[in-house]
Amino acid sequence: PCEMCIRDRGHTDYVFLISIYDPFEHMGVEQAEREEKTSAWVITGSYDKTVMVWDIRSGHLLKTLRGHKDSVTAMDLYVPKNGSEPPLLVTGSIDTLVIVWNLFTGEPLQTLVGHTDRVCFICIHQPREGGYPLILIVQPKTGR
Repeated sequence: PCEMCIRDRGHTDYVFLISIYDPFEHMGVEQAEREEKTSAWVITGSYDKTVMVWDIRSGHLLKTLRGHKDSVTAMDLYVPKNGSEPPLLVTGSIDTLVIVWNLFTGEPLQTLVGHTDRVCFICIHQPREGGYPLILIVQPKTGR
């Protein structure tokens, strides 16, 4: 058996997006161990309208993020540099919604509405010290 295989039942349709969150890289070893985040996570977005968060070491599903009404087609991760705030996952979909998630709890924090076409690209600009992240969202027809 594969030691790095996903062990739980996963997505029911194609996986389109993959990202990795490593708490040691972003929080430091001591804080990550205090918060019991001792393994990296694989984050997958799918045509089945969900995002799943997996423990990379055990292969177990940690949480499923539900909120999109159509395929998840864009995703980016924002990790605050200070380590005191949770990482945010921003997802976009064919349903034209952009959802900002608390990656630790799996709860949606905000839904951005108003796009007129599917969202095909999201990029989060990491701010300088004291700044706010900038989210770039692109729709295919306009390129904006």
